[in-house]
Amino acid sequence: MKMKMKFSAILVSSILLLILISGCATIGISREEEVQGAIRLIDAGDADALKASSRLPFLLDGEVILGESELNLLWEGLSAAGFSFHNPVIDEVFPAEPEHYTLFGDSMDVEVYFKKYLQAKDAIVLFHAEEGAFVLILSSRKTGSKIAALGGGV
Repeated sequence: MKMKMKFSAILVSSILLLILISGCATIGISREEEVQGAIRLIDAGDADALKASSRLPFLLDGEVILGESELNLLWEGLSAAGFSFHNPVIDEVFPAEPEHYTLFGDSMDVEVYFKKYLQAKDAIVLFHAEEGAFVLILSSRKTGSKIAALGGGV
C-alpha cells in the first residue's frame, strides 16, 4: 500500500512538473514581447533609442542602408515626421530564411542582403495597422532585440 501511494505521489509530481515546464513556453512569450517592444519603440519616436536598437546593415523596404549616418537620418526623419503604427496587430512571426527576401522587394540587392546578412536567430514579423501591412526582421540577442529591417506594403 505504501509503495503504491509513493508511486502515485511520484507520478503526480512528475505530471505537474511537465505541465509547469510546458506551460512556460518562454520562447514564444519572449518573442512576442520582443515584437511588441520593437513596434512600441518605433511608435515612441525616440530616434536615439531606435538607433541603439537597430542593426547595420539595415534593410528599409528594398534599400540596404550600410552607414550609421544614413541609419541615423532614417530614424530622425521618421521620428520628426511623427511616424507610428495605429492599432498594430501581429499576424505572424517565423524564422527568417534567405528565400523570404521577396517580402522586401524582388531585387538583387535585397536577395544579397538576405544571403549575406541574415543571422541564425533572425525572425520575420508580419503585422498590420491602420496604416497598412508591414514586415520587420528582428534579431534576438542576449542584450535584447535588434531591428534589422522594416518594410511596408506587404
